[in-house]
Amino acid sequence: MTTETGYLGSLTADESNRLSLFKSQLSQWRQQNPQLASVEDHFRSTRHNVGEPDDVLNLKFLRARQFDVDVSRKLFTDFIAWRKEFAGGVDAITPESISKELNSGKAFIFGKDFEGRPVLWIRSYLHKKRDSDPEEMKRMAVFMVEQLAKQLKPPIETATILCDMSRVKMENVDMGFLRFLADMVTTRYPESLGQALIMDAPWLFNATWRVISPWLDAKTQNKIKFGKRSEVDKFIPAQYLLPEFGGSAVYPNGLSNPLSK
Repeated sequence: MTTETGYLGSLTADESNRLSLFKSQLSQWRQQNPQLASVEDHFRSTRHNVGEPDDVLNLKFLRARQFDVDVSRKLFTDFIAWRKEFAGGVDAITPESISKELNSGKAFIFGKDFEGRPVLWIRSYLHKKRDSDPEEMKRMAVFMVEQLAKQLKPPIETATILCDMSRVKMENVDMGFLRFLADMVTTRYPESLGQALIMDAPWLFNATWRVISPWLDAKTQNKIKFGKRSEVDKFIPAQYLLPEFGGSAVYPNGLSNPLSK
């Protein structure tokens, strides 16, 4: 069996050289941008807290741009600058600042898939664009991804998104927010998605997907799987299968089954 290269422990000689050059360029950038360097230090400390080596993060950005060192380095430094600027600072986002969206039950983190990846559950049918603050939605998305990252303990590097699209209507489709999510996956947190499970997508999603798919690179598109709600147990172990999917797992954080209301 061929081992995929580009990961810590499976680098080719050329990839190792490019990683060294990436870190050299990053060191120079840090000297020229001390304020952003402190933002980077804080971010890396959160990864150290779960035992992740620095090079795991470095390699995610390199793989995302096919080991083009200059492009990968810019992708990373732009990410650090974005962390400082977004919503007054990514680390400043609190549950209180997104309480309406958090309490809506439309998105939450619970359990793991069969590969040991943490799972972000999204109930698309609970989102109504007209009733949502777009900026709070964006803050919640970033907050959720940050919480997922805290659960990525070696050797797990990626997370799973499970999107329940049953009962979705046009009022639930939010193209602006979907564009933001695509940017998150491809440029802000590259190589952090293990798989996205789109369950029971209605016919109207076909047109939506034709718009969304060009926003995603081919590698990310290949991680997106379409299926039926009845097939969720192929991806999620029984102990994490929620009642709305026919399981008996206990809902986290006081959430409940919206289908029982």
